Amino acid sequence: MKRTLYILKSVLICLCTGLVLGFFGMVTVWLVSDSKPDPTQCLNILKGASAIGALAAALVRLLYALFETYPISHALKLAEREGEYEKAYRILEKKVEKTGSADKKSSYRLVLSALYTENEELDKALDTLEAVDFTSLSAGLQQEYFNAYMYTYLLKGDFENADKVYSEAAPYFEEPAPSVLHTLGVYEYSKGEYGKARSYLLRSKEGNSGSRNCCDCDLYLALCALKEGKVDDAKALADEAQELLVTKNEERDLKKLRHLIEKYEAPDEAEAEEREAGSPTPDEERTTEDND
Repeated sequence: MKRTLYILKSVLICLCTGLVLGFFGMVTVWLVSDSKPDPTQCLNILKGASAIGALAAALVRLLYALFETYPISHALKLAEREGEYEKAYRILEKKVEKTGSADKKSSYRLVLSALYTENEELDKALDTLEAVDFTSLSAGLQQEYFNAYMYTYLLKGDFENADKVYSEAAPYFEEPAPSVLHTLGVYEYSKGEYGKARSYLLRSKEGNSGSRNCCDCDLYLALCALKEGKVDDAKALADEAQELLVTKNEERDLKKLRHLIEKYEAPDEAEAEEREAGSPTPDEERTTEDND
């Protein structure tokens, strides 16, 4: 809906700009012509000049949008596809520093915090979120702001603060975006509510329809399956996640998941006792390989 409104607004702006330029073009031709054009000729001049003006306005608007968004998309590509997080950080930090717009500054900080979280620099992610001017965000980004806070706290293992954010964010989560559904799935997983977690994660996958978030949903769905003793389901979900891989971090997490599945297939006594003693956090499970 938001994208549709933006497109309609852009079309209206281009048409109005074209009409204004067309009118000035018609008047200019009439003033400089020795033989004044008749009404029909004036109308034709107005139509032609308006069409050219509208196309010019659309081209300028497109070039501005590309100029504005290219550094963001480039930073995301550097981080997610090539693992060059430090370069991506510098690009986004420069965008934050240079922009004078409060809403753009806040939206860039949200992207920067997401990259910090993606790269497991969770304290930096939280510091960046603290610098965001919440009032300058649109309704959709306000939802994403709470989502980013909650997800970062969950990965940090700080469930007390995750609960606090969830309570505060409830009014903003009434119509959750796919990214929020993913976080709610992780939240329920952290509480041991694997059925609820699965429901949220599946809804997130349906809403994303092939985006990179689907891979992470499969990773957590596989963890839910392991908790319920469904090792074959977990292996099938890992295979599905393999087909959805986009980023290097997803490759890393999938490798950890497969390593964990192997342990569930042939657990030793210590691992069996550990599972009986309690449920590790998502971050603990997904970093098992690092501790070996």
